[in-house]
Amino acid sequence: MVRRRAIIDIGSNSIKTLIFEPDNAAIVSQSSVIGHLARGQSKSGELSQAAIMRNLELLHNAVQQCLDMQVTDIRMYATGALRKASNADQFISLWQEREIYPIKILSAADEAILSYQAASSLATVFPVLCFDLGGGSLELSLGDQSKPGFVHSYSWGALALEERLGSTYPITPESITAFTKYLEQQIDPMLVGRNCKSVIGVGGTVLCLKALELGEWNEARINGSVLDMKTLERLIDELSAMHLSEISTLGGMQQGRESLVLPAALVCRQILLSCQKDTILLSSLGWRHALAMQIA
Repeated sequence: MVRRRAIIDIGSNSIKTLIFEPDNAAIVSQSSVIGHLARGQSKSGELSQAAIMRNLELLHNAVQQCLDMQVTDIRMYATGALRKASNADQFISLWQEREIYPIKILSAADEAILSYQAASSLATVFPVLCFDLGGGSLELSLGDQSKPGFVHSYSWGALALEERLGSTYPITPESITAFTKYLEQQIDPMLVGRNCKSVIGVGGTVLCLKALELGEWNEARINGSVLDMKTLERLIDELSAMHLSEISTLGGMQQGRESLVLPAALVCRQILLSCQKDTILLSSLGWRHALAMQIA
């Protein structure tokens, strides 16, 4: 029988499951479900009890999916939300009461390097900047074909940015201006003046921007495609003028990301401005894919 392994990514915004056959170097299944584990965390420093219970159930479902598909080796890794949460131990303890599979917390540096290793495989022009916008953090990695020479991790991600921008839509031009200024102050010092020849974007909400452009969520079309500045400017103008109920009906919109896509578009625009580039190459390959290759 062919061995099957799984990596479950316990992210700040979603839980992703990658099932693969290491002997064949084949991906069997990929799935993602929105859990909003870190929603509200930036204010309190804690995971809410509702988010804990919701994500424990989603995590149990992910494990059951793996077992149903004859996976014999399940590895679980958590990122930004559990790295930062003051009550992360509570989440892990509750999980250990239910299941035998341990949760390892991935460091910010390891997350950035693994994301770079996965995404940079699409690059043809170096040095390349790979950015991974998750729910609880933003990782920047700049390097050549072999490894990144510069890595930086921000302790905020799409969910914290959602709180900063506000949840009352439409968003006023004044709020967009203030938010843009904040991003400029955060991102410019890390990127301005660096030798960056191309940019690659990773993360479900970043990919969702391309889905909005296409009018459908089609990962095969999104992976390796390009998101340009003109499209970002259009999306920013359109999304900021809409109610969340209207955004939820757009073709390509993934349920649970309605209030995250505008902050993500503004982050993408600022990264391009800081790097003085016009396009982002999109990758659906994340750190879990690079880790899968290492543990094969």
